[in-house]
Amino acid sequence: MLEVVGQKFNSLIVRCQTVRQRIVAIVREYLHQVERESEMKYLLLEKDAEHRDALDLISRYKIAEFLESQFAENVV
Repeated sequence: MLEVVGQKFNSLIVRCQTVRQRIVAIVREYLHQVERESEMKYLLLEKDAEHRDALDLISRYKIAEFLESQFAENVV
């Protein structure tokens, strides 16, 4: 979504990239604190109200960085 905004409004490209980098850093830190594969499986495969799981969103928004943890690799 941030990429779409950045592409539409050129003046926001740098800001959108910065926000994305911060989000990725927060999620990485959170995922590295997951202690069990079953917990990671729940986080990655649980469906939201629109029947999407985290893997769908990671793929759609090209945020493979979220899969850089020992348990995420096992789930995928």
